[in-house]
Amino acid sequence: MMEEKSHRLVALAHWLDGKLTPDEARKAEMLRRAQGLAMGLRDRSQPPIRVVEFDFFGSLIKQTAVEPCEDVDVLLVLDPDVLATQRGTQRTPMSTVTELRREVERLRAGLVAQGHVEVDSQRHSVGVRYPASHIKVDLVPVLKDTRHGAFLIPRRYDEEWIPTWPSHDVEELNRLAKRHPPLRPAIRLLKSWKRLHEAPLSSFALDLALRHLVGKETFADPVALISAFWAICASHDRRRRLHLGAVAGDGPLTLVHSKTGEDVLAGKVAEERSLLCELSTEALVKLDEIRGRCFMGKAKWAAKGLAELFVGDEIRDEIEEIRGGNWYSGAEW
Repeated sequence: MMEEKSHRLVALAHWLDGKLTPDEARKAEMLRRAQGLAMGLRDRSQPPIRVVEFDFFGSLIKQTAVEPCEDVDVLLVLDPDVLATQRGTQRTPMSTVTELRREVERLRAGLVAQGHVEVDSQRHSVGVRYPASHIKVDLVPVLKDTRHGAFLIPRRYDEEWIPTWPSHDVEELNRLAKRHPPLRPAIRLLKSWKRLHEAPLSSFALDLALRHLVGKETFADPVALISAFWAICASHDRRRRLHLGAVAGDGPLTLVHSKTGEDVLAGKVAEERSLLCELSTEALVKLDEIRGRCFMGKAKWAAKGLAELFVGDEIRDEIEEIRGGNWYSGAEW
């Protein structure tokens, strides 16, 4: 009986994850818009920015995007010869992003003038927003590092080109998700929780943390995996730090990317780490309440509690779909 009631909570999380996952038509529209923009830049084939190829990456491709889904990421591989200045040096990351922004503004000049497209320089990329369709395309200019099999992306604030391995990232996630089916649902649910409660943690860090956990332990369902993540974040015991590779920094949670050595929590001050601990503690308490409602068979109350925890009031009306006992039958991970 206890196992069946626990299954109800898992099935309810599965139902909620389905509401968070973007539908195929929306994803196709976003990719079509991004592809048209990237092809337009590639076909111009002229200095100061020459795009030789492009590819998609990010949460949409990794299948970890959540509603409301607006962002699609594109890698624009640049011709390195075009980045050479007249003095024989290479253009800086900041000037590269700036030149790319200007190129996009020229390419979409009519739409920009009419207010149908907005273009901005960002930390690593150029953001192209389509307000009417609520789509934002992030164009990331990159150089190929053939020696290390990486792409070099601009980091504007310190004028450095830093390595990234997007194909390695997707392959690793696919491999882990195949062995651990709860991984992707847990990532999507936690990303929605982070956004709703403004947790001071990047989606990238969440993704890495959950991958690390499933690499160390097997979890039967996404609720168990999410609970383990919150338990570590809520702990003040520094021996329970969650880390990838080496340990760095202070606080209850430390994440170091095993491939790049980057501390993804770098810059997080004590107040932010304390807030993450507080939010995770509150989430665990809320989850216990939801689990109790499931055990008592109060499906609708449990659904409302789970929605409050992960998505707020966005699907209040859809909770009315839940009736009787059939809301959890047959749902498996």
